Parts: sequence; C-alpha cells; structure tokens
Amino acid sequence: MKARMTLLAVTAVLLAGAPVLAQGFGGGGFNQGFQQGRGFQPGVTPRIGFGGSGFGGGRYGGGITGGTTGTVPGYGGGFPGGGYGGGYGGGFPGGGVSTTTGGFGGGRYGGGAFGGGAFQEAPPAGNPGYTAPGRYSEITPGASVGLVTYCADLMADAPTGAVRLLADPGAGDVQVAGVHMPILTAEQQGLIAVRGHDSLTDGPRADGQFLDFHIVNLTSAPVAVRVDPGTVFTPEGQPRPELDSHIGALLDLEAEQGLYGSDTSCVAMWASEGSTLQDVSEESFSLSAGRLAPAVQQLLDHSKINRRFDTGDGVYRALYDQARAKLGSTTQSMRLPMRLTDGTAAMGLLTRNGDSGVVEITPNVSEDGKPPAGRLYYLTKVATHGDQFTVTLIQPRTGRPAPGAPPLSFMKPKGWVLGAS
Repeated sequence: MKARMTLLAVTAVLLAGAPVLAQGFGGGGFNQGFQQGRGFQPGVTPRIGFGGSGFGGGRYGGGITGGTTGTVPGYGGGFPGGGYGGGYGGGFPGGGVSTTTGGFGGGRYGGGAFGGGAFQEAPPAGNPGYTAPGRYSEITPGASVGLVTYCADLMADAPTGAVRLLADPGAGDVQVAGVHMPILTAEQQGLIAVRGHDSLTDGPRADGQFLDFHIVNLTSAPVAVRVDPGTVFTPEGQPRPELDSHIGALLDLEAEQGLYGSDTSCVAMWASEGSTLQDVSEESFSLSAGRLAPAVQQLLDHSKINRRFDTGDGVYRALYDQARAKLGSTTQSMRLPMRLTDGTAAMGLLTRNGDSGVVEITPNVSEDGKPPAGRLYYLTKVATHGDQFTVTLIQPRTGRPAPGAPPLSFMKPKGWVLGAS
C-alpha cells in the first residue's frame, strides 16, 4: 500500500506541468483501425547478440566494426549506482547508438521492400534515437525514443502515431524520480506512452520490414526505460497475439547470427505465425522474399517451429480465377510493363470489365536467362485520367489495396472506354 501511495504521489508531481504532446494522445481516442475491423499490427522486440567487442560478434548487416564503449553520458540523478552508464556503441556505421537521440547512426536501413537483407546502416537523420532491447535509454520530457520490433501480423495495418501499444504485464523497467515500475504500469499511470510511427513528427519511415514504435515521455522529468527482448506490444483494445511457443528460440538464434532487425528475421516472424511466401510477396508487391526463403526456413527448423515457408496451397490463383470468371465474357485485356518494389521487371496481364478487373504478373527473364520464381495475382480497380488510366492492385485475401503497391499509371490505349474516374 505504501509503495502504491508513493507511486501515485510521484505520478501527480511528474504530470503537473507536463508538456502537451502529439495529437492522438488526448482524451480517450480509441485505436481507429481496430474499429474498422482489421486491427493493427502487434510488435515483438528482438534480441541483440553481444559478442566480445561488438554486437553479435561483429555481425550486423555486413559487420559492426566498433565496440560497446559509450560516447554519450548516461543520465545519473536518482538511479541506482549513479546512473546507467555512458551509452554504448561508437562503432556503428553512421554514428553509433546513444542512449538519447543519437540512434543507430545516421544512415538508412536496407533499401526498399526486402531491399538490403539486414540493416545496412540506420534510421534517417532527424528521426528519434532508437533504443536497444535490454539497455536503458533516457527520454527527456516531451521527447521520444524509437523501438524496432518484429511485426506479428502480416495482414493487419501498421500502427500510426495515434495508436497506443501496451507492453506485456511485468515486462521491462521504467525509472523515474527513484521509482521503478514495469512499462505497462508506467503506461497505465500516464507517465509514458508507446505509439506507432507518425510521419509528421518522426520524419520519413526508415526502410525495412520491421515496425518502428516510439516510447514517449509524458512527464515533466527525465525517465529511463529498459525494454526486455521478446516483449510483445499489443495495440490497445486488441487481444495479445498467440505466438509460437518456440518464438524465444527464434529470437535467440537471430541474435546469434547477427540478424537483428533484418528482413530475414522479420519474414521469419511472419512465417512463424503461418504466413506463406505468397502472402509476403502479395503484400509487399515483391518477389524478394523468395530469395530469403531458404534462410527463413533454416531459422524455423533450427528453432523447432513447425512451419513451412513456401508458396502455399494456390489460394491466390484460385481467388484470381474466381474473380476473372465473374467479369463475364465482355472483357478487354492488355499487357502492361511493371517494375516491382524490389526492382524486378515484370509483365502484367490485365483483364477488365469496366472499372473492375484482375491482373496476373509474371517476372521477366533476367540476364542469366531465368526469371525469378513466382507470380503475383491481384484484383484491380481501374480509373481514367484524361489520356491515362490508373490501376490499383487489390490484395485478393484481404480485399484492400496491397500495402507495398502504389497505384500504377499507364497511357490509355485506343478503344478502351471507361466511366468517369
């Protein structure tokens, strides 16, 4: 009881005069995407392997050349032992990890959808710093620190800045004014908030298949936060995802192999939850996941997760055939050159009746004479704009635009008559 009274007293003092923060943390704003029935993506924090003088034994998307000697002083104040150290990093490409705003360097992660495999550098300059699981990060009043997590639901919507995410009960530690508490308790007391990415306040989102969450200090004093590896952050109002019982072994293996935050690890998380290679390819408008498939399957097998990361049971082709049959016999077809988000050149066969249609996308033959494996199947919405027409790709399983595919524009051929867009 005494500890609870102390916490309530500290909360009242710290929230007095606290800064007004980003939109979406006001009175009772429920997570909007959940109300639409799709829900938002939960995130799972990875592990980082510490091997001697560098993270993961020197393996981090090509190698970390530095050690863990800090360059930014840690926050002292009332923390046990006079503070939690002087930061860590210093040897990362682009600047090093700091405990405040330095983040993972100043470059970028991989390039494009499944573009670079593991992280190649770091979030764009100007983004908040990123905290590493298992280490404390200080957050000044009104500021935030980024958190890389693996998405645990491929088909849901990515959380926005207006979406709050709740940590597992008892996970992590928040230190403020000499008081320790789990992250969820600090969230419930209004001391911190965990939200999705806000492109307005956080800047452009870094490339990569991970989710970037942001821990916001809602108080008028500095707080220090430690996020435990393997913590699940669930969008408020949604049930916690049921992860595979061997997910901890998968996180350990990825850390040992220096795959922290890599596209391989992100895809392995989806695969552990039952997503197929075709699911990932359709969502991302890319065939690069096929090149990751052997490594993903090895991670699953060695972690004793009983899943097969393959093209699935032909569900997308079946949905395509059903939709094509519903178009009737008065259809028009056209071949359209396309370039997928991973740079693959492809040809799409568009079949449409009015503004509705379907498209089958086949990769072109590459320089070695072999096309990349796999085809993509989408439903389409077609709209005209003067002498051009736009094709929006609809993911057959979800019935909504494919997240990785922007609307595609083409010159309108003679003889095509569509209603006003």
